[in-house]
Amino acid sequence: MPQPEVQEASGDAAMANHIVVTKESMRLRLYDSDNRLICSFGVALGRGEGDKQEVGDMSTPEGEFVITDIQDASEWLYDSGDGAVKGYYGNWFVRLSSPFKGIGIHGTSDLSSIGQRSTEGSIRLASSDLDSLRPMLREGMKVSINAMEARVAEARAVISTIEPQSVDVVAAEPVAEQSRAVEATKSEVGEVWHTVSDGELLGRIVRSYGTTIAEVKRLNPNINVDRLSIGQRILISRGGEAAPKVESVAPKVVEGDDEVWYTLEKGDLVGRVAQRFGTTSKRIAELNPDINIDRVRDGQRIRIK
Repeated sequence: MPQPEVQEASGDAAMANHIVVTKESMRLRLYDSDNRLICSFGVALGRGEGDKQEVGDMSTPEGEFVITDIQDASEWLYDSGDGAVKGYYGNWFVRLSSPFKGIGIHGTSDLSSIGQRSTEGSIRLASSDLDSLRPMLREGMKVSINAMEARVAEARAVISTIEPQSVDVVAAEPVAEQSRAVEATKSEVGEVWHTVSDGELLGRIVRSYGTTIAEVKRLNPNINVDRLSIGQRILISRGGEAAPKVESVAPKVVEGDDEVWYTLEKGDLVGRVAQRFGTTSKRIAELNPDINIDRVRDGQRIRIK
């Protein structure tokens, strides 16, 4: 069921920067360059569940895309079998850089479909909402389509790595194949600061430094660390106890006699991994009965074959 919108809109429309579409809440949200919410609208999404795998599966693709074209669709016709309907797509069709042709954001006059899985894969919102959104859109704007709310996904990832003896200490988890230096600075008095990058959340940051959420909150009493902004600097430690580090990594692909295991990288989706290895999401689900393949996370190890 779609969730009610609770985030306060405080963003600057003149700084409109990126769109986030969330399947879990059936919402489209536009943020400014400081990651503040500008506006939010209910949407309809593809009838198919999960990430789009092939043409005709009626699923909405998940991942990172950009707007490639914004077309006037006011004269477009659509024939559902009962005759051509003019204006079916609203006034605009916002085309996305999906590998699947025809995926985009468009309007509708059928308000009863909003909040439902009722499209062939595109993102549909009320035509009046799209009209109000249009002046803030531009070609090249980033559009993220996610299965669940970012905060929920991060919370689940954190919970899954909590050490049994503590509810506050978060264990580090393996990351991608190549080592990744944590973006941080160390002051002359031994303080370690982290500069927030696009898409980073607090749980992932504290795991990078081997510290805790409670400790970071204690060191930053004047910052709401639960609502970080891109470019924001947060204090990680004092006295140099937890200097910036390079995370150790596990091999991305491990092959045995009859098995192949893969460690997921940031942005990996099971459907795309399956295509890369010449298999299917269904087969990966069968090989990993204890894993919800629609809720995987960075660093998680899954069996491919």
